[in-house]
Amino acid sequence: MGNYDLALINGIDIPIVELATVLHQPNMKEFSYLNESDLLKMIQYICVDKSSLVEDKSVLKDITNFQVLMKVVKESKHTDLLINFLSLFFPKARILLTPNSIILNYQEENRNIIIDSDNFIYLQNCLREVLCVSNIFQGDNIVYNPVNEKAKAIADKLMRGRQKVAEIKGKNQGSVLARYESILSIGLQMSIYEIQKYTMYQIFDAIERLNLKLDWDINLKVRLAGGDPKEDVENWEKDIHTRGGK
Repeated sequence: MGNYDLALINGIDIPIVELATVLHQPNMKEFSYLNESDLLKMIQYICVDKSSLVEDKSVLKDITNFQVLMKVVKESKHTDLLINFLSLFFPKARILLTPNSIILNYQEENRNIIIDSDNFIYLQNCLREVLCVSNIFQGDNIVYNPVNEKAKAIADKLMRGRQKVAEIKGKNQGSVLARYESILSIGLQMSIYEIQKYTMYQIFDAIERLNLKLDWDINLKVRLAGGDPKEDVENWEKDIHTRGGK
């Protein structure tokens, strides 16, 4: 995936050249058609990174991220949920699932785009950026029941992920994303209806930038009052979108 920072921050559709299609960036109002639990679950599923699941990389030799996704969806009986989730990003396409592919059926254009193990990485990379995966999960992994011995080692790691997610859910009640919308509405002095037009990327960008600006302003006020803020703060204008070497 190329550098689409400008497209991401402006919330426009993003071209995935390798798939010959464009990906729509849903806003928060559109995301709300899925309950938050299902939304976060599908983000975990579709953005899974097989290399983070086990230490023994040889176990993963013949398994792709796409195969992991399809096994998870099948075993958890979430095929309809995956279709609804993908429809948010490809609203003009009819989403079809086969055992080995995801088909984007553009009836008006009379063409199909087939996503499988060979090209899934292009969709996945784009979704990771659009959905700010590193901000949401910070490495937590999905859970599924293996259908063969080769996947058993992956499942062991995934089970630990499920326990961790369950602990987090037990401690945090209510919608995190709804809370972010409320915070931004007050912090930016904007109508909640305007915040609902934000994409996921814009939400996390605004939250991070607002936190940096508040820290900066408090530090400045302490200094102007002759006090010692004790700790330096980061420049609130810094680049906040690092990509881990991508």
